[in-house]
Amino acid sequence: MIAPGGGLAAGSSLVEDGPHPRWAAEPCPWLVPRRAPDRSPGSRAHHSGETVLGEPFDESRCTVARAWIGCLRRIVRGRGDDFAMADPLRIPSAMRDRAQAIIDITDRACHDHLDDEYGQIARRLVARLARKRPSPLARGDAGIWAAGVVYAIGQINFLFDPTQTPHLTAKQLAERLGVVQTTMANKAGLINRTLDIGMFEPDLTRGAMLAQHPMAWIVEVDGLLIDARTLPPEIQDEARRRGLIPDLDRLRAAA
Repeated sequence: MIAPGGGLAAGSSLVEDGPHPRWAAEPCPWLVPRRAPDRSPGSRAHHSGETVLGEPFDESRCTVARAWIGCLRRIVRGRGDDFAMADPLRIPSAMRDRAQAIIDITDRACHDHLDDEYGQIARRLVARLARKRPSPLARGDAGIWAAGVVYAIGQINFLFDPTQTPHLTAKQLAERLGVVQTTMANKAGLINRTLDIGMFEPDLTRGAMLAQHPMAWIVEVDGLLIDARTLPPEIQDEARRRGLIPDLDRLRAAA
């Protein structure tokens, strides 16, 4: 059954039938309720509004799971392949020398005071600033830009939370980068406004935090919000290939 807009209707699965696929009446099992919840007075569901989830995926009950790949989308704000590793960083030729001067500083600062994964994330943020037209990196002190970049990614990854590793206070970070704390924070604020950076930025988030972040795994399948980790392995593989969900192994290898 085809939903309005040409998508796969909820509870439908695709069966190959010669050159033209047809829609099967049998539903995909991970969307099928086990039972209707008991909402009679006094029941747990009546008080809590509990929703009963679908049964675990059973390949025999969904002939071609790949049908759902065409309906797979992320629901968080993004710019395309958010989870895909940008290699190379696609820095415009006119900005390469300037961006490299800033990256040299962030690389050294992250290696000495944080870790190499922070260094990789800082490179991505510098590259995004360099691709901005006109690029704000063209003006200003490279050291201040580098400090603002490190501060900005520190905010996203909770660097200033003492429960995190690595951890620094904003004051400690400013001292180790050799800048004034308010100047560093103001530059980070400019970066956040320029790139519309929020608290969840997949390509600027550390792998350990992505693994725990619920929004990193939510995808939309034909209008339904689903945790991608509950989908069949082949759909998860395709979602990772498209950059819809994190490829944690690849992120760790690149760190």
